[in-house]
Amino acid sequence: MIKAEELALKQREISVSEFFTKNRHLLGFDSPAKAILMAVKECVDNSLDATEEMRVLPDIYVEVKQLSENRLKIIIEDNGPGIVKEQIPRVFAKLLYGSKFHSLSQKRGQQGIGVSAAVLYSQLTTGKPAVITSKIGLKQKAHHYWLHIDTVKNEPEIVKEESFDWGKDHGTKVELELEGKYQKGKQSVDEYIKQIALINPHVKVIYKTPEVQTIVYNKGLARSAKQARQFIIHGHVGINDHKLDVPSYLVPGEEEHDIEFLKNSSLSNPEHAERVIKEKVIKEKSKKLEIVKEEKEAYPLTDAECPKC
Repeated sequence: MIKAEELALKQREISVSEFFTKNRHLLGFDSPAKAILMAVKECVDNSLDATEEMRVLPDIYVEVKQLSENRLKIIIEDNGPGIVKEQIPRVFAKLLYGSKFHSLSQKRGQQGIGVSAAVLYSQLTTGKPAVITSKIGLKQKAHHYWLHIDTVKNEPEIVKEESFDWGKDHGTKVELELEGKYQKGKQSVDEYIKQIALINPHVKVIYKTPEVQTIVYNKGLARSAKQARQFIIHGHVGINDHKLDVPSYLVPGEEEHDIEFLKNSSLSNPEHAERVIKEKVIKEKSKKLEIVKEEKEAYPLTDAECPKC
């Protein structure tokens, strides 16, 4: 018969990282196709939250690279405030670490699990470290980290770190290599990015697919090319607070994210009637898309109607 004292010797604390290592399906990484979607989603959600807190229009770059049949690399870069050097390892390589758990306002993620869970999944499936680059100011150097998670202690392991000059004012870049399956259609990265752009018309998203196709979802300052021309002619739009008054002006790629309504323009107010109308139009388009989608699912095409038949 085993005594209580002997049983007590076998009992020990289990770290949260160790628990999720054996139960990664609880984090949503329960299939190769869903894993890639979840990893992208967690990183993009972080980017959206960061830019919203900084009160800048989000400018997000998303890339999915096919490295082999079952291995992909995701890259997410934003123009958020960046993360101070000392906090980078804990933010990305420590589960249940974050700034929103004690907040009373609703946020996209509050538990401090999201992006670190993606890092953990990447580590478990490929053994590769997460590569994080972050910069907090124009005159600051960017901090570049290669990170692992110590699954027993739930602490970050710094594989390598360095600082360098990065050609942007501020922001964060996340690179993860993981096992997954790229697919199209429902519950795909393609569909998720499209939905993000639709419900966040103020966001600019550049998405590069594994098929090396680049899709750009712009900020949507205007509802049409004609309206965009009117905004420029009447002095509402500028780049870095410099007014644009020539509709045919060719905008260099590095200045695209600086296009915005001028501060002295009435359109810079989100409550302006024209911007409210634009939001209404976008919502109506969204509803129509959902209706069409529901109708297609309810009344699928017959063989005679199918364009492929």
